[in-house]
Order: sequence, then structure tokens, then C-alpha cells
Amino acid sequence: MNCKKNTQGFSLVHVVVSLAVFLVFSFGIIATLHLLFKLVGISKTQTLLHHAVVNDLQAIQNLAYEDIGIIDSVPSGVLEKTRNVSIDNTDITLTRTVRFVDDPFDGTLSGNPQDLAPADYKHIIVEATCDTCSKQSIETAGIYMYAENDISAQGTGSLAVNVANTRGEPLSNATVEVQSLTINPSVHITDTTNNSGELHILQLPTGVEEYSITITKNGHSTTQTLSSSPENPNPVDPPITIAEYQTTQKTFVIDKPATIVTHLKDTQCAPVANAQVTFTGEQLVGNTPDILLFSENVVSDAQGNAALTQILPETISTQIATHDIVGSIPPIPNTLTAGMTEHLTLFLGDPTDHSLLVTIVDAETGESVPNAQLALTLGAATHNGITHGQAITQTTWSGGPNQLLFTNPTEYWSQTGSINTQIVDSISLKQPGTQFLPQGTLESSIIDLGNQQTALSRIILTPTIQELGLGSDSVRVQIATDSTTTTPQWNYLGPDDTQNSYYTTTQAITPSQSNRYARYKITLSTPSSTMTPHITNIGLEHSTVCGAPGQAYFGDLSNDTYSLTVTAENFDPITTDIPILQDTYYQIALIPS
Repeated sequence: MNCKKNTQGFSLVHVVVSLAVFLVFSFGIIATLHLLFKLVGISKTQTLLHHAVVNDLQAIQNLAYEDIGIIDSVPSGVLEKTRNVSIDNTDITLTRTVRFVDDPFDGTLSGNPQDLAPADYKHIIVEATCDTCSKQSIETAGIYMYAENDISAQGTGSLAVNVANTRGEPLSNATVEVQSLTINPSVHITDTTNNSGELHILQLPTGVEEYSITITKNGHSTTQTLSSSPENPNPVDPPITIAEYQTTQKTFVIDKPATIVTHLKDTQCAPVANAQVTFTGEQLVGNTPDILLFSENVVSDAQGNAALTQILPETISTQIATHDIVGSIPPIPNTLTAGMTEHLTLFLGDPTDHSLLVTIVDAETGESVPNAQLALTLGAATHNGITHGQAITQTTWSGGPNQLLFTNPTEYWSQTGSINTQIVDSISLKQPGTQFLPQGTLESSIIDLGNQQTALSRIILTPTIQELGLGSDSVRVQIATDSTTTTPQWNYLGPDDTQNSYYTTTQAITPSQSNRYARYKITLSTPSSTMTPHITNIGLEHSTVCGAPGQAYFGDLSNDTYSLTVTAENFDPITTDIPILQDTYYQIALIPS
């Protein structure tokens, strides 16, 4: 047989495939070259910043010791706080910081023995930044400079500033701005706190209420001292006084702002639009008269929603002049959590001159108590009421996994293997040896809430605050609801109705979570191998009526003191006097019998 050679050339398929391969390799080469050029650019920028810092520090070293300081600052000197330079056509900003250092080798100003010449040496720090570079870069370096003789502290004192969040945890890199008010020459210092949230400033000239202080940090609230004014004659935090040879200590609290979203509904669960909601905090900026740090009015939209953002986490009270609040989820006042969104559902009724909204809770768990009987008495007249709602609680997980439906309150569905469930009354991270595992997740069984129209109202987490050092998100919980138990994929959500948020403490559940079946997912994590978060109780409060679990409302009351008696199954009865002043909100904790 004769074989004939194929001379027809490449087919169209061959051409297309070859071209595709060529393009893949070409794009790969281009991407690699782009990355190399980018790295070279970053390296060049960092080199320029390094040279700028070194050159500036060398120039400072050549100054006389008494000249090393910032103009109008402490220590005072000839240096500008910021300086702009250009190297190889690159604009660079230099920021200088000069601090006195009180070395404990010879005592300290506030110590024993007391060092009356505490300015032992100076710490000079130069930071170089390039805002116009393709990638923002920073270079920082510092040196110490010693004086031939210690500088006397006569006529001066020191200031110790501590900055913490609302949990009491120190905040590093918080900006502290100190500004003198009357002395000449003036003093203006801008510096940052260390890893312990502290800033110590030595050799400040003395003065009574002389120094204004402002504390800021990116993504956090701002706080400051306030001078007396006609609007605020007695500020809570007046300017700081510096006394000779003394250290004045002052603590400031800032935190990530919170958001509160209020949902207004009438007694038929219809939205209430165009109602003015007044939010007020508890913190004061002035005394005699009391002047609140925070008081804002917001009008509800067509859906009955009124939101307020950028609030310092504190306890917030809510009032509506045109209506009585006949139910609140969660109970008011509300304690906001830093960086979180709090949902508040208010059920509104017709206005009366004086009303009372009572919340009954379990003293041990903090959960609402349903079906509690209330008798409110003034003279011969008695008003009766009953609390509504229910709660599903789990206090132990020692029964083990693989329970699909929540029938045994000691069991759950699954976990990652990192959760210790064998402690009778809590869960925590496992500790195989001497160290705790970094993270673990537990998923509950499916909980039947009993009715398709059931709305979850609040999640109860105990303890509400974990040990300091664990951080604010060491406990993260998400909730999933559905109309059936056979759903293949449960959609776990947080307080903003997304998978990216978490419940970290006792908090109202977003109103969208309305279904017959629910389950929760707990994630425990720790930044330290020697500590673990723990949960002793989780509860899901829910209701099928337009009202709040564990609450009872009384309207058309007198401006007087009433006697309230509360009885509930499995709890000790209690009787207490309640003064009624306009609209009154009261909480009673029952002790289990």
C-alpha cells in the first residue's frame, strides 16, 4: 500500500489552539513583568523614604541639645512638626516627634525616690511618607539624645494620658492633641499612645485648667476637654491642671461608633410613619445643670424605620411624644455595642399622660419571663396584666452531637472538634495540652418555634462580657430560620441581615428573622493560647403577637407611686413600689424558686 503525505497545512482548529496558548503565555509574561516593575517601584520608594529619614535624623543630631524640640511644643526647639522635601522628583513629608524620657535609674517624677530633674534624655522619631507614590509607603526611625546635665523640672509638671475603649482595653496609636490656653509661649503637642494606651509628657509649664486635650483615632469616636461657657458653665471634663513636680493623670474613653435602627409598629404590627423618635444617652458633658453628651431626634420613614449612626457606645433611652411605647424589643433603655448595629422594635399605642411599661426577666439568665401575672395597685384600684412571649434556652451541650431536631436540650447538631462540650454548664475551646485551640464552631439542632408567623426578638448570651484580652468578637453567633426542617442549606445571618455580621452579646435579632424553625451557630476564637471564651447560656426569645416577650403595659395612670406585685411559676413573688413620672420604663428581675 502506498502512503500519501498530508500537505493541506494546519487546520483552523490548530491555529485557534496555538493562538490561545500564545496569548496565555503572553498574558502571564506581561503580568509577571508588571509585578516586577511594581516591586521595583515599591523598593525605590522605600529607599528614598529611608534616605530622607536618615538625613533628617543626622541633621537633628548636629543641633545643640537645647534646640532639639518642636516649635511651640514640649520639649521646645527649632524643629517644625512637619517638613516637605523632594528627592529624585519625589515629594516626601517628614513628621517629627520629640519626647522627654524619664529614666527610672535615678527615680521618676511621680515615683519614690522622686526625680526633680526627670528629663533624662530626648527620644527623637522621624516618619517619612509619600502620598503621591503608587502605593502609600511609610518609613520610621528614631534616636536618643542625652544632655550633659539633667534639666530641672522647676516650674513644670507632667501629664499622663491613658486612652481606653468602652471595655476598658487600652487603645494604642490614638492621637493625643494637647493645646495650652493662656501661657506664653504657647504649647501645642500632637503625639500618639503606646501599646499600653499611654502617653507621658514631661516638663509641661504649670497652670490651672491650662491644657485642652483632644483624643482621636481612625474609625473611633472623638472626645475632648471642654472649657466653661455660658451654655456649659460646669463641664465634666474641664481643661487639665499641671502642678509643679506633680504628675496629672487623665483617662479618656473612645470607641468604634455604633448604629441603632428603630422599627416602629402599631398594635396590629403595621408600620408607623412620620413619628419623631428622641434618642438620649446617659453620659454628661456638664453638671448643674446636667447637659447630655448625646440627644438626637429622628423621624420615621414610610416603612416605620428611623436610624441613627455614629453613636458612642453607651446606654440609650428612647421616647416618642406622640405615642405610648407599649412594647420594646429589646427592653429600653438599650446598651449599644461598639461597631455594631442594634435593631430596636417599638410597638406604639395611643398616647396617655402617664404610662408604665414593665419588663420581667430571669435574675439568673437575663431572659424574659412569659406568663408572669402583674397587679398594679393604687389605693383601692388595681390594674392587672400578663407578660407574653416564650424563650428557648440551652445551658449545656454535654449530651453530644448528631441531634437534628431540638428535642433533648443537652444535645446539638455538629461541631468542628475544637469545642469542649463536656463541661456540664458551659462550652469553651478545647485545651489538648497546655494551650487552647485557636477557634471552633458549633451548630445547634433545629428549633421548632411552634408557629409559621413567629418572630425571633432577642438573643441572650451569658456571660455578656468575656475576659479582658480576648477581644470584643471572641464569641460570634449567627441565626438561621426557615419554614421547613428539610432545607438543604441554612442561611446564617447576623444583625445586619448579612453573612458578614455576628451577634457578639445579648442583642435584638433583626426583624426579618420570622419563621417557624430556627437554629444558631456559635464560633469561639482566642488571640491567646492561654485564654478561652466560654458560653454558659444561649436563649432565643420569640413571640407570635404584636408585643414584646416578658413585658406588660399599663396606660392612663396617675402621677403617683404605685405598688406592683409580680408572680410567675417557678419564681419567687415580688412586690415593689414604682413612682410614675410621665412615661415610665421599669425592669424587675425574678429569682427562681
